[in-house]
This record gives sequence, C-alpha cells and structure tokens, in this order.
Amino acid sequence: MSSHSRSAIPSASLSVQRVDARRLLWVTPLTVLAALLANIIVQTLVHTLFPVTQTFSHLMFGDFVPLTVGAVGAACLVFAVVAQRARQPITLYRRIAVVALVVTLIPDALMFAETDPTNSTAGIVSLMVMHVVDAALCVGLLTTLPRAGGPRGGLSWTGLNGLIHAGR
Repeated sequence: MSSHSRSAIPSASLSVQRVDARRLLWVTPLTVLAALLANIIVQTLVHTLFPVTQTFSHLMFGDFVPLTVGAVGAACLVFAVVAQRARQPITLYRRIAVVALVVTLIPDALMFAETDPTNSTAGIVSLMVMHVVDAALCVGLLTTLPRAGGPRGGLSWTGLNGLIHAGR
C-alpha cells in the first residue's frame, strides 16, 4: 500500500480533539465523587471478604479519602492543562494516565517486601485495585464527557470566560 493511499484514509488519531471547558466544570467534581464512591465500595467489599484488612491503614477512610481527592483532583488538573495545550489532548492524556498508573502501583508493590504485620496480600492488592479503578474512571469520564465537536483543536476557554464574565 502506498503512502498516498494511507493518507487518504481518515484516522481518529489524526483528527483534532476538542474539549469543552464548561463541561470540565461539572465533569471534574463528578470524577472525584465517582472515584470516592468506587473506593468506598472496594474498601467495604474487601473488609467484608477479608477481615484481616481492617487493620491495614491504607484502607482506612482517613487515609484513602484525602489521597483519592488529591490524586483524582490532580489528574483532572493535568487533563485540563493537556486539553488546553495539546492538539490531541485525549490521546496524550490516555498515555499520561497509563504512565501515572504504573508509577502509583510501584509503592504498592514494594509493600509486599515490607515486614509491617498490618500489611496483607488482600490489603495491598485491594489498594492496587483502587488505583486501577480510579485511573479507569479518570480516563473514562475525562476523555468522553467534556468532548466538544468542531474543526479546531484545543480547549474551548471562551465558554469558561463567558461563565466568569456573566456575573458582571
């Protein structure tokens, strides 16, 4: 197949991806709340199925709730910056999310080597599951719900500016 015939085939990865900034105003808190709810469900199931995990500090509300809010909030901020600056924000964000997920799993995996008696395989694996679920929610919600149609790329900040200046 010649390069000429390949370039004639439209590709989703070559099309410009747009994100509506106004939608990010509600998708961001939705993503944080969805991650919190998912983590609470994981924690509840794990504590029910594996009572030994009840002493695992990383599965206690005071530990994972602020970390979830901070990490998912940071993921939303990264998405907003990527959406504003990149021509292909959805594709780039998905790549960033995969790298970030791998990085967040490293400290969890290192816990298997620790001698802390409160660490259990079930607790560590459930913590890893929380990370995967949070990453899936971030990628799933942030790369689909705030999408905007149109021929131009980048983040549509005009909608956000209109909301800010409407109160004047």
